[in-house]
Amino acid sequence: MGSSTGLPTDEMVTEAYQEWNNHKRLEAINTDIQEIEIALKKVMPSETNEA
Repeated sequence: MGSSTGLPTDEMVTEAYQEWNNHKRLEAINTDIQEIEIALKKVMPSETNEA
């Protein structure tokens, strides 16, 4: 993460941006997993419906 002022970036700021980016990536993965679970429920019978 650079600075538009040309000043060096504080290490804690860089770490905070990385943590924020990781959080966004994890949220995206969680959303994808939820979508996969919904799709699987549509194509696979639930255990309670099996005879």
